[in-house]
Amino acid sequence: MNLPLRKCSTPGCPGLTLSGKCLVCQQTYETRRGSSAKRGYDSAWRRYRGMFLRRFPFCMDPFGCHSGAGELVEGSEVDHIRPHGGDREKFLDPANHGTLCHACHAKKTFLESSGSTVIYQKRSKSDLLKLLAEAGFPMPRIAGNVK
Repeated sequence: MNLPLRKCSTPGCPGLTLSGKCLVCQQTYETRRGSSAKRGYDSAWRRYRGMFLRRFPFCMDPFGCHSGAGELVEGSEVDHIRPHGGDREKFLDPANHGTLCHACHAKKTFLESSGSTVIYQKRSKSDLLKLLAEAGFPMPRIAGNVK
């Protein structure tokens, strides 16, 4: 079965693809974006992520899709509630982290890439600062931190 080709989603690109970006535009995007380690998702982040998910194991359900039957869904992603845009302090601010399941994280990421803003309930900053320190990160300079 042959699926119809569509125009690449990159403005001005004449390329054809099954969906989204054509191969050339996808490769250009990935090159500009940089590796996950270059974007800050290094071994220290992976250690912190594991600790965060153990402490806060359930999806925060920002879209209300798990609350129908009062179900708790295991989270798999540590989300930046507000996009950090490469700012390391915002990246490491534990009050900006929330647990999401893969489906909620994918939906939130899609909405943000489309220009929407998705904000949901945050965790206790003091508890999250302790978790960040336990993972080996230096204490970030965040308004309201008292040493």
